[in-house]
Amino acid sequence: MAQFTSDGLSLAYDEFGPRDAKKAIVLVHGFSANRYENWKRMGWYDAIAAKGLRGFALDNRGHGESAKPHDPARYGREAMARDVFALLDHASVDRAHLLGFSMGAHISLTAALLDGGRIDHLVVAGVGARMFEPPRDEGAMAEAMEAQSPDSIADPMLKSFRHFADEQKEDRLALAACSRGARVALTRECSISSTAGWTSPMARVPFKRIRERAAKRKGGEKVLASLLPKKRNNKELAKLGDDRVLAEMARRVFSAGFVWRVIDQKWPGFEEAFLGFNPKRLLFQPAEFWHDLASDKRIVRNPQKIRSVRDNARFVSDVATEHGSFGKFLATWPADDQIGLMEILAKRGARLGGNTCQYLLRFLGRDSFILTNDLMLCLRDAGVPISEKGTSKKDLRLAQAQLNEWAAESGLPLTHISRICALSIGENHDADRLKETMQE
Repeated sequence: MAQFTSDGLSLAYDEFGPRDAKKAIVLVHGFSANRYENWKRMGWYDAIAAKGLRGFALDNRGHGESAKPHDPARYGREAMARDVFALLDHASVDRAHLLGFSMGAHISLTAALLDGGRIDHLVVAGVGARMFEPPRDEGAMAEAMEAQSPDSIADPMLKSFRHFADEQKEDRLALAACSRGARVALTRECSISSTAGWTSPMARVPFKRIRERAAKRKGGEKVLASLLPKKRNNKELAKLGDDRVLAEMARRVFSAGFVWRVIDQKWPGFEEAFLGFNPKRLLFQPAEFWHDLASDKRIVRNPQKIRSVRDNARFVSDVATEHGSFGKFLATWPADDQIGLMEILAKRGARLGGNTCQYLLRFLGRDSFILTNDLMLCLRDAGVPISEKGTSKKDLRLAQAQLNEWAAESGLPLTHISRICALSIGENHDADRLKETMQE
């Protein structure tokens, strides 16, 4: 039995489906049920695995094989919603789909309100309009669980819940405490906002208005259009050679914290010194080759960055073996999940985190955004609550979710959304100078 810890409680869960899947889903069961009865026995595990998703199903606190405290204070719906995120953290999953049934639907909606940026899609089932109303008799379910015998329960629905709990051999006192747990008040309005892109209540400004502002600042729609980069093409990206991917990785790494113009001027020397950035050739080179590069005047002699080329040659080679080429890997990654792609590059690559990763994706030709100061200023101005630095996981998720929403609204690629946002606010640079910079 797999377990994880949340709020000091040991909770049971199952994992199913391919572990390397690009998307994950969490199943949250209903009151007095458990992960087996609600999901596995009904065929959900196999169905989800067959779709190529990485699946998780937990036993809520007080249920199944999870911890069963008898204190109602341990069953607040916010705490139970945070158990979902604790499971994602335990599995090193940043974002996932969420499916909740009955009580699980209430928990799932609460999770969406707490941190909707971590939820790709939310599905609630086994509930009706009454979920937006307070319970008719708040203590009735708890009293049914505490009754000495089901025969003493008059209400047919409460009696059926009691019979079900007994059949599942659940801890009735834990279920009574769960029933008394504090609930988050849900309204139709908060439900709609949580399921319509997660950040829609935060973004007060439609993208149309942002584009109009950018066009006005730059002298009209035609001028603005001339400042937008070429649209990215995944077919071209898929054809990108692994040597060009590694070369761009090296170029971004060496440019980080350095004068870009110097790197550009010395780049022909880099190409010679690193054997055209052919990953397989580089991986066959002896230690002396890498040692000598530290004194090679054709390149910037930074030992740590030189070492990153060797490490990234291995990374590129491994991904090419897995996907046919690194370009194909980039081209098939979901367009709306740049953050997930950045996490893989930062985790498996060398010195490919933060802004380096964002610029790498842009220069490789993938449709992407770059969280410049002006883009972050635009997001905050629109009501998205990201921090000034914009570097935390939460900030990145919020930015991704809002940019996805604006892309859906406008039909524009993320590259254009990112650029238009940056041009709509902050210092208003001359359009002709910006064009010159784009050509440099």
